[in-house]
Amino acid sequence: MTQQRKIWFISGVSSGLGRAFADQIASTGDIVVGSVRKAEDATAFEAALGSNARAVLMDVTNADQIAAAVDKVESEFGRIDILINNAGFGLIGALEELSADELQSIFDTNVFGAAVLTKAVLPLMRKRRSGHVIFTSSIAGMAGAPGLTAYSSTKHAIEGMAESLHYELKPLGINVSILEPGVFRTNWGGGNMRKAKAPIADYDASRGALEGHFAKTYAEGAATQGDPKKAAKALVRLVNADTPPLRLVLGSDAIREIEKKLARFKSEREEWHEVSTSVAFDQEAAFEEFGVTEH
Repeated sequence: MTQQRKIWFISGVSSGLGRAFADQIASTGDIVVGSVRKAEDATAFEAALGSNARAVLMDVTNADQIAAAVDKVESEFGRIDILINNAGFGLIGALEELSADELQSIFDTNVFGAAVLTKAVLPLMRKRRSGHVIFTSSIAGMAGAPGLTAYSSTKHAIEGMAESLHYELKPLGINVSILEPGVFRTNWGGGNMRKAKAPIADYDASRGALEGHFAKTYAEGAATQGDPKKAAKALVRLVNADTPPLRLVLGSDAIREIEKKLARFKSEREEWHEVSTSVAFDQEAAFEEFGVTEH
């Protein structure tokens, strides 16, 4: 019996990890539907990946376009087996440097876009009692960094949304996973990175250090960064696992940062344990306050 090909829907496949994911999926024989925002990118995507690829024009900040794209996939294939919420962008800037519009824009894309797209796909998965929803988070979704305040906030939001969704969907036979990549050889931290339009000199030491780190890291090449092709292979392994993990860390650098955060958390928890446990309600004191002598 021929195994049925999976139908994947990935937001944001023009470049970066999204494109690497799409390339790998198409090479396995599954169908990959990728969202792009420009007609020329749609043409190039389908031409490069061949008959296993479809492109849909969709901006994740446009609910009507999301609905139309999901309807198109359902009309052609009848289902979506795996959804990857991948569309998003990075933004460098200390919180005080960022305008309300800049903050709104990154949350609209990175968080609300993923939420609206997931909501549009879930009815198809619930109907079949199967499916897998995957969120591309980041090490920044587990550990904050100076200058990545807005980006890290969006990824922390994604982590919370996805973890809660995991518990909502597990009884319905639908899996949820979070990808937590470190630095990969993409243009995310290079030309694709946005920067605050109104920098403040007082943050040059903190936010500026991050900018310098990115400039150096993304210029050094593959020797110091993760391989998107290997990340794509790891993604396929995750989807095909009998029990896929809720979180999959991608990259030794990401593992190091998580371990450092866990160590800090453990140290603080132990140091402040007495204060943490000191807030328990004192029943005896309450009885005395109200003059209760027998209880």
